[in-house]
Amino acid sequence: RISVIRRWHRNMELDLHTIARNFDVLLMYRERLLTPQFRFMLGCVIFVYIALYPWCVRDESSLILGVTTCGMAFVFYGLNAMTEQLEDPVLHKGQGFNLSLTFRKMFADMDRDERVRDYCEKFLQEKRLQGCQVTDELHSQFEDWAASRSDLGGIVLDDADGTQLGASHP
Repeated sequence: RISVIRRWHRNMELDLHTIARNFDVLLMYRERLLTPQFRFMLGCVIFVYIALYPWCVRDESSLILGVTTCGMAFVFYGLNAMTEQLEDPVLHKGQGFNLSLTFRKMFADMDRDERVRDYCEKFLQEKRLQGCQVTDELHSQFEDWAASRSDLGGIVLDDADGTQLGASHP
């Protein structure tokens, strides 16, 4: 079980280092591809084109000219909005990820794991002073005790088989 825990911690540390190493790449996706001034200029160019279109077309009825102008405005502004969304896919509402929340949860889990290790060390020291040997029964006692702790969230997962510690094992 100790090797499984160590392997889990090594894997978590590798993932943490990978996230930290690639943090700049993640920040790149939060940056806008085009400046707000460029987007404003593009919107103005579309507006001017649509506003001047009726004066450039001859021999059209007012109804056809109005429908054509509205259709062109719909197409151009729609294409502009779609290209903005395609240029910035991470920041859509409901998509992407919350990097701050991810880090907070990861560090909270790491703090919780450290508390479990500290409690385990104290538990084993107490049991050694009482003359107990380290056995599976002693491990089960610690699991039951740790699962009942409110500062550990009451749930401690066993890395070996993914079951909840403190629960009865088959």
